[in-house]
Amino acid sequence: MTIKQLLQQAQQRLSAAEKLESEDQQNALREAQLLLAHVLDSRRSYLMAYPELELTDTKLSAFYALVEQRCQGIPVAYLLGHREFYGLRLEVNQSVLIPRPETELLVDHALLLLPENGNAADLGTGSGAIAIALAKQRINAHIVATDISADALVLAKKNAARHQLCNIEFYAGDWLKALPDIPGTLDIIVSNPPYVRAGDRHLSQGDCRYEPQLALSPGDNATDALRQIVQQSPAYLKPFGWLLMEHGFDQAADVRAIFDQGPWQNIRTIVDLAGQPRVTMARLSPAAG
Repeated sequence: MTIKQLLQQAQQRLSAAEKLESEDQQNALREAQLLLAHVLDSRRSYLMAYPELELTDTKLSAFYALVEQRCQGIPVAYLLGHREFYGLRLEVNQSVLIPRPETELLVDHALLLLPENGNAADLGTGSGAIAIALAKQRINAHIVATDISADALVLAKKNAARHQLCNIEFYAGDWLKALPDIPGTLDIIVSNPPYVRAGDRHLSQGDCRYEPQLALSPGDNATDALRQIVQQSPAYLKPFGWLLMEHGFDQAADVRAIFDQGPWQNIRTIVDLAGQPRVTMARLSPAAG
């Protein structure tokens, strides 16, 4: 079977399994191309350049197996073993959330605030996506990253090593409490913490079904992790330091209210490319010192 025929067949199979409307079937084709390129250890452009190439039985079996796993709902990123984030290839597995494009907004605004030789913390680092993006863009900065999951930290360290970054340190534990005694030393703190309420229907849909639930949901109170981070951060930030957090599209008002209860100023929310409130940030008030 040729590459062209194989992709057509896989597109139909994926479209049927995912119940895609006709206008969404290009996504099924893209997924099929990504899986086949992975099997052939090539780029998608190779598939387009050689549509009449026939695959060996071994390659066919490997591709069919990946397509069936995708039909069962396993995320493409887990099947490929990697995901692009901020122009960087990061290894991912089921111990970490899959980095998402909207989280790049958090990195964009963090970089505007992080001095060239500044200090930053990434809380709940997962694959290390945010910390690694910051470290890559600010090679003279010092980044610390925490996660409660030992498996996630193993992967984050591996990703940092892959990109030859020596300006990140990783710590195991709960948010800022995982860090050594470094009060008042951070220019910025960033986090994409769990913010989906337990039982929310989104947890049983799409990629979320296979991602670590601890990284998605803090429990019955959707803002619990966000609140903990806001409360812990003043002790670690420099005067006028910034805290930036990603949150759900419907949580901006709640997060601003949490900030209002503490020593914060310049509280504002940033919308993502879809126009949804995605990141709320605030500056530590000088009165906190």
